[in-house]
Amino acid sequence: GINYLRVGARLPSSQNVTQLTANTGVSWRVIALNVAAMAIWTVGVFASLYAGYLKPELRVTCANLSSVINGFATVVLAVVIDPQVSVMTDDVIEGRISENSFRRAITTLAGARVLGTVCAQAVLAPAALVLMRVAELISRCTRTTRNPSPGPSPMNPVPSHFPARPVKGRAAWRGRSS
Repeated sequence: GINYLRVGARLPSSQNVTQLTANTGVSWRVIALNVAAMAIWTVGVFASLYAGYLKPELRVTCANLSSVINGFATVVLAVVIDPQVSVMTDDVIEGRISENSFRRAITTLAGARVLGTVCAQAVLAPAALVLMRVAELISRCTRTTRNPSPGPSPMNPVPSHFPARPVKGRAAWRGRSS
């Protein structure tokens, strides 16, 4: 375990580090999308929890928005990043690119994922505020579209969904006495 790690682990050589700056075979657009997707994916759950903390009455809505955020990041990773890696893997197998350039590309994408995770720390609070605003908007929209119960009034001091006296049988479900 630890002895093997102590013997086998070492810092990369300077030649390997300088090769990372060479052409990686991955476009800057893909690297930037990888960073953004990982930042969104990482911050999704924590931002929704924090938004629920900031606005406790909307904590359930905020928590449910986490899946929307993670779904968006997953789609970006599946539609943009994974096909790029698949094409590069096929190119290595067919001999169009060398294994070294493939390793360099994978190392670049792995570094972009680490950078995305670090960037997520910076966008946690703004993402929570955005989530909170979205939850407020959803709450406001659902409040106006729901059919509200009439509630108590001078003519009906008890809301209509509560029977005035204990009722037996099927009439209890309709709020009527038998």
